[in-house]
Amino acid sequence: KKYTKTSETLGFRGFFVYSCYTRDFTGFPPTLNSIEEEQKMRILLLGVATLCLAIPAMAFDFGRLMITGDSLTEGTGLAPYAFRERLHHNLAAGGHSFTNVGPLGGGDFPGTSGGTNRHAGFGGWSIRDLVQGRPAQPQAGNLGQWMVDYNPNTVVFMAGVNDIWDTLFNTANWGPTLQANIQNILPARYESVMQTIYNANPNARVFMVAPPKLLPNGTDYRLPYSQALRDIAQATATQWAGQGKDVHFVDLWTPISSVPWVHFGPDNVHWNEAGAELAGDTIYAQMNAVPEPMTMTVLALAGGWLVRRRAAKRTP
Repeated sequence: KKYTKTSETLGFRGFFVYSCYTRDFTGFPPTLNSIEEEQKMRILLLGVATLCLAIPAMAFDFGRLMITGDSLTEGTGLAPYAFRERLHHNLAAGGHSFTNVGPLGGGDFPGTSGGTNRHAGFGGWSIRDLVQGRPAQPQAGNLGQWMVDYNPNTVVFMAGVNDIWDTLFNTANWGPTLQANIQNILPARYESVMQTIYNANPNARVFMVAPPKLLPNGTDYRLPYSQALRDIAQATATQWAGQGKDVHFVDLWTPISSVPWVHFGPDNVHWNEAGAELAGDTIYAQMNAVPEPMTMTVLALAGGWLVRRRAAKRTP
């Protein structure tokens, strides 16, 4: 006998298991014909949702991973320590699958082999440089070209520090002019990053990282500028996530210490080894916390069903 997929033929528990197995949730949740069945369904959904939240994050396949940014990503010159090495070892230790890709590299991280430190971190580059490319370095390319050439599944993006040196922001004081420039220009630059990524790969997973604090160094605008940068990066990530894109915000501004010698080198811009390790750990914590797609499906089903039931009860 051929069974149809209904609550009558499978029962509400069988219906739910069948839906999960086939990934076909058409007609879910099923029509419930009694108060007892409704109570059972409520317990089942809440129990499964709670279990999904309680289970630790499992190993995930990040695919081709492109870490993109400026000298803090590159880890050369004034910034000999890069968070990429710490992040690489954290991901490997967590059992996650990934392959570092990008236009730059210079060997392998200690204890690894096979081009493990590929990336797209260009020292001195602003967000605009990364998106449009630098006229003086046309051979380096830009974000749009890298998205095509390396086709990353996951992008970790952290930039914006060098935008403060742009002539549009070149002012000695934290005043109305600088604040207006920031709000008029930087949101569009972050927006261009997301548009470039998703034009090339609509299914990309993006981790938008707010750069660390910029500590005062003879001027009074660096710290509030970096705080404004964090807020704009977060707003951009939230906006795109609200559109259904797989975007996650990483706040690196808050955990970095305001005490110069704790996480920074002599210039108060590039971090020392402790700062790079903290950055790698902070970014990894967010990557490791991303729920599996099935978890999100169950939570959405549970939440949606309960909302519908409450709405139905309010209807006279």
